[in-house]
Amino acid sequence: MTPDVVETSGQENAIRALDRIEDYTVVDADVHEISIDLTPVLEYLDEPYRSMLEQSITTDEPLAQGLGASFNFDLDPTPHGLGQDVKTTTPEGLAAFMDRFNTDYLLLHGHQLGSAATQPDEDYSAALCSATNDYILDHFLDEHEGFKSGIRIPSRNVDAAVEEIHRLADEDDMVSIHLSPPKLEHLGNDTYDPVYEAASEVGMPVDYHIGYVESPWTGAFGGHSLHSAVEHMSAISQQMIGLVPEMIFNGVVERYPDVDHIFLEQGIAWIPWMMGRLDKTYERRKHMLPELSKKPSEQLHDNFWFGTQPIEDMTVTQASLYRVLEMIDAEDLLMYSSDFPHFDFDYPTALTIPELSEEAERKIFGENAMKVYDF
Repeated sequence: MTPDVVETSGQENAIRALDRIEDYTVVDADVHEISIDLTPVLEYLDEPYRSMLEQSITTDEPLAQGLGASFNFDLDPTPHGLGQDVKTTTPEGLAAFMDRFNTDYLLLHGHQLGSAATQPDEDYSAALCSATNDYILDHFLDEHEGFKSGIRIPSRNVDAAVEEIHRLADEDDMVSIHLSPPKLEHLGNDTYDPVYEAASEVGMPVDYHIGYVESPWTGAFGGHSLHSAVEHMSAISQQMIGLVPEMIFNGVVERYPDVDHIFLEQGIAWIPWMMGRLDKTYERRKHMLPELSKKPSEQLHDNFWFGTQPIEDMTVTQASLYRVLEMIDAEDLLMYSSDFPHFDFDYPTALTIPELSEEAERKIFGENAMKVYDF
């Protein structure tokens, strides 16, 4: 029976979530720290990149602002009704969020400098990524033992990306390599083999976080432009859906079998039909894929992991969502992620993620992430 849907405050949902996860080691694989004042990042940049970022911070010219991602926006200082102490702008505020949800570790994925990795100026992109990594290390990771992050790398500058991976691989709190999907290139291309080779050498997983659905994704997957946040959220999985066959059929997993790939902020309901379609295509076109030694679904289960958020609405399709979780062997594929503080943030309640066995919940809420990220 579909339960009644009652709109509740953040505080009520937080209490409901606490009851569920109080005995687990909880890892939230996707949280966005937000630094309103980015002037401290300037000290990590040399010229001319310092002046370029400074212009993005201070100018009121919309196109110039866009070069450094969205710096100017309205921010609820106490998001989701969670109380005055919970904030996304300071280590203390994020620590309060962790306390509220009995969370032991957060994986930070940033906000304002989200486009640093995909800047058209490849040298500026590399400089921004390095500066962002050092800023996060100094201002967040060193402030709280539960904070973790990925090494942000410039996806359009492979040589600089490899150098950045080796520069920071020994940092204990840098636990993954964050590879943003570029706008024009495809990550399954062997151009990116040096990145995956470096990931293999340092023993780190690679994570992929969706960005705004832009060309070529909108043209390939349903329309040339998105006009609103609602459209964006509806299309948000398409970028990741395109990456899965790209990584498998182009042989990335075969060439680097010890590298795990983590997909964040894309939902999960599409995974079963994607697995079925990939296997069916493989069986009918094996002669085109001689380098593949096993079925795509087997590669996916061996090397791919998925964040839960934004999980599909079980109040509408409760039985279907349970079936999806069963079909994908969720306890061996999923990692809890909240996407806090975005407006579609998922609470770790049974209203969001259905009640599962204790073993499955322990793995999804923490043990899988601890295994993949190796902490």
